[in-house]
Amino acid sequence: MKNTFEFLVDNARTVRDSAARANEAALGLVRDCQGTLNQLVQYRTDYLANAPTSRTQPMSPDLLAQYHGFVARLDTAIQVQQAELERRTLFAAAATQRLMAQQKRLRSIEALITRQNAAHQARAAQQEQRASDEFAARRGFHMTAGGAA
Repeated sequence: MKNTFEFLVDNARTVRDSAARANEAALGLVRDCQGTLNQLVQYRTDYLANAPTSRTQPMSPDLLAQYHGFVARLDTAIQVQQAELERRTLFAAAATQRLMAQQKRLRSIEALITRQNAAHQARAAQQEQRASDEFAARRGFHMTAGGAA
């Protein structure tokens, strides 16, 4: 029986550790994605702040079209990155839920083993007490029988 419990605990720990690694990887992907999004937004902000405008410098229609096209591509990249961040955030939340479920499972198995061990110790203590009582009763019987004879 003990080997079965050891196997269950070892298996639950292995699964929990695997879930923890997957969770950490998912959270790392979220951090990376957030960093990329922040870089894109900062680049767009800097580009808009430093780009020539028609008020400060005259721009040719071709240059103006390129400028607007580039800003539009930056906006698209930001939108794609935001969607990716949302997707990865949901994936990370699911990974966290899986980790929590595996931790709960491991704690449940450990609690079961603790209860089983406590019950086993209680039975052993009862058997020991019973044996001690029987010994005392026999000893008392022999002393009474021996003393009466």
